[in-house]
Amino acid sequence: DVSSEAFASLRELLLTHKAVSSSYIEHHFKAFFERYNVLLQVEDYVTQRQALPLLAEMLLDRSFMRVMSSYIARAQYLQIHMNLLTDKSRCIRLAAFQLVKV
Repeated sequence: DVSSEAFASLRELLLTHKAVSSSYIEHHFKAFFERYNVLLQVEDYVTQRQALPLLAEMLLDRSFMRVMSSYIARAQYLQIHMNLLTDKSRCIRLAAFQLVKV
């Protein structure tokens, strides 16, 4: 499946080279998360299931501490996760909760 391979590649890029990734995301924060948060808001269950854990893994990593601080400071991003807490899927709700509890 193409989307699974795309997420695997993105995970590899973000989490293998953490210093480079965190620096890039810090400098391109708005553009990166405008695009990434679209993945969280689509109606496709599989996309949401892959995007949420990757985001959590990234933001909870110490290398991305400044990115995480910027992310959780934005109300519009909190709104996305609050909406995901009302999703019909228990797995989506749990994954969204993992980020909200930060």
